[in-house]
Amino acid sequence: MRKSRLLLSLLAVLAVLLLAACGGASSPAAPAADAPAEEAAAPAESDAAAPEAEAAAGTAGKFGDMPADAIPYPDPPELDLGGAVIDRLPIDQIVTYKALDSYSEPEWVSELVAAGELPPVEERLPVEPKVVLAGGMPDGIGVYGDVWRDFSACPTAGWFNGAGVTSGWFGIESMTSRYSALVKTGPLFRADQDVEPLPNTAKSWEWSEDGLELTMHLIEGAKWSDGELFT
Repeated sequence: MRKSRLLLSLLAVLAVLLLAACGGASSPAAPAADAPAEEAAAPAESDAAAPEAEAAAGTAGKFGDMPADAIPYPDPPELDLGGAVIDRLPIDQIVTYKALDSYSEPEWVSELVAAGELPPVEERLPVEPKVVLAGGMPDGIGVYGDVWRDFSACPTAGWFNGAGVTSGWFGIESMTSRYSALVKTGPLFRADQDVEPLPNTAKSWEWSEDGLELTMHLIEGAKWSDGELFT
């Protein structure tokens, strides 16, 4: 009997504890966090379809058609040669190649020819020498002899100082054609165009269609300073 009462007492205590655990005031539920603001609606796609890329429209340039996005560069300044009026001419009216009926040379050179130290002038020149036409000379043909006054745009330093060559390129060597290039760029300001250089040791030239090969036609019979043919 006592065991039954003890068991009932224990069950009653457990029931009280269970009610205390379950029946107590429950903590209020945390308020629901405010829903984040909806993101701004994405901008509507343009109804118009993206235009197709147009081919670059060509614009007429000085040297041919140029693309539309080409950078416009300013024209060069006007050529000023001390107020001199320049009559620009085609290159074939400035220089040509032809044999002349007769040639002239200084008296001291003629003496060397007479002494057998030099061949006659006709044998020293190419078959068709380069001839500067009077039409390309703003002051006409000068008087032979006297003093040649000129200037050099380069320092007086030669290619071979050890041999005493000190006049410098664009000095005496250039003026006397000791170093004769295939073409020349001066006096290009006298030509009616500024793309093609002036002929010199090469009379003419042409490019292959693919632009990878250049053929130059040299003057016939040109010689080195020692008399050997230039080929």
